[in-house]
Parts: sequence; C-alpha cells; structure tokens
Amino acid sequence: MCVNPFPFYYRLPPPLSHASILSNPSIVLQRMDDVGLPDSRYMWPFYLRDTPLRCLYRMYEWAMLGRGLQVGYETQYFWTQTSWKVQDIPDPKDPDPVRYAILASFVETMTICFNERIDLGLLRMKNEHETSSRAHRLRTLSREAFKAITEAHHEYAPSWIFDVRGPTQRVEQRIWIGSRRISSSSLARTSVYSWIFPI
Repeated sequence: MCVNPFPFYYRLPPPLSHASILSNPSIVLQRMDDVGLPDSRYMWPFYLRDTPLRCLYRMYEWAMLGRGLQVGYETQYFWTQTSWKVQDIPDPKDPDPVRYAILASFVETMTICFNERIDLGLLRMKNEHETSSRAHRLRTLSREAFKAITEAHHEYAPSWIFDVRGPTQRVEQRIWIGSRRISSSSLARTSVYSWIFPI
C-alpha cells in the first residue's frame, strides 16, 4: 500500500476561510505539521504525490498567516515541478469569493514572475544548477535566437482566472506579511501579492 497508494495523488484538504485562519493560525500550522511541511517539500514520497492545486492552496494559507518566506518557498517548489504548467492549474471553483480571488491572484502573479525569470534565460529545470547552466549557454546565442527560445518556454495563465471577480462586499481584514500590510478589501482579481515572490 505504501508503494502503490490509492489514490496516488493527495486529495485537497478542506479549504480554510481567511477569517478562520486569522482567528486561529494554529490550524494551518497543525495542517502543515501533519504532512511534515516544510521539511517534506522535496522528499520524493511527497512531491510525487503532490498537486498544483494543493500547492496553490498552501500559498494562500501561508499568506494568511503572514509567512511571506514560505509563500516564496512554495513558489520556488512549483517552479521546480517541471511537469506542472501554470496554464494547467485546474479551476478550483472555490465557493468562497475572497479565497477564490486570492488564488486567482497568485496564479496570475506566478505567470508574470515565471515569464520574467524565463526572459532572463532561466528556464524551468529540475534544479537551480541545471537552470543556471542552461542560462549560461543561452546567453552565447544571438539576441533573436535567445528571444525565440525563451518565448517558446513562456507560461500562460489559465482562462478561469479571468472570470474571478472577487467578493461583492468590502472585506476589512488586514494581513501583515513581513513589514507590509495588505488590505483584502481590494481582492477582485488583482496581483496584490506580487511582491512576495522572491524569484
């Protein structure tokens, strides 16, 4: 059963509302502890059975806790999962409009940040050594050849994020991440979290 678990991919745990996380942060920490995060992130039993949507929800939960560094680690982890394409992230159809808007914002921002990195010649490889080595070789090409290769590796946002409109009522929760304060009153599909991606 351990070698051939069923189902193979981990199920998405019940989503937590932003209000429940802010009122009881320990619920997220306990959830992360239950699966051994962050230590298990690059252990094969975990990353082979993980999914892009689970990773996206973890970004949301870390952000609600104010753990910007962990959001960055999750983003880097997504980047190294080379079989995961941003455009293939399925629509979670989340019933919570605030959470849905935050998830869509993360996806939109990942697309932008990944492409900025790709435009530098840093293609998505299995590890940073391969990425850096490939980037060094690419920089020996002509500008036209370099641009053609990098554009061929661009990521694209899935179409579902453009239909996410966010909450109909103003949300007054305020979230501290590092030294920055974020108001979730403007969470109608905007990249309000773009600054926490350190890649």
